[in-house]
Amino acid sequence: MMNKYLVAALLTLGACKHATLAGSIVEDNKENREIYALLQAFQTHFEARDLKGILALVSQRYYEDMGTADLSDDYGYPQLSEHVLPKTLEMASELHLTYELHDIVIQDGCKEAFADIRYSSRARLDLPSGKKWDRHKDFNRIEFVKEDGVWKIVSGL
Repeated sequence: MMNKYLVAALLTLGACKHATLAGSIVEDNKENREIYALLQAFQTHFEARDLKGILALVSQRYYEDMGTADLSDDYGYPQLSEHVLPKTLEMASELHLTYELHDIVIQDGCKEAFADIRYSSRARLDLPSGKKWDRHKDFNRIEFVKEDGVWKIVSGL
């Protein structure tokens, strides 16, 4: 159960084209720079354990299927904001997150996007059995939607 909450919290092209070189992804265009800035803001708020700051980056349309066909582990924005993130931040006295941005793809007339990242997280968890460091390294896809001219995270935390 602990890992479900931690992983859930972790982790986001020309005028809508595909960029592939990590060194040029961010510099490629305005949309990429905005998404990269959003990922940086998420990292900052996550490490600061700033729930309001994190939620400001997330769409009310957020939906997570946990990568499974099992509907019982799916959740949306209400569960993310009221249970998943608060429990994660409550359990973790320290959070560290680094990531490598591998790709950004903008789709649907620049209204949807995804970012492929490889992340490494480290958390000091305050558990009933004592303090414990928990580490994760994985590849993840964070999905975005543009709402009122601003990119928001819609899946993948």
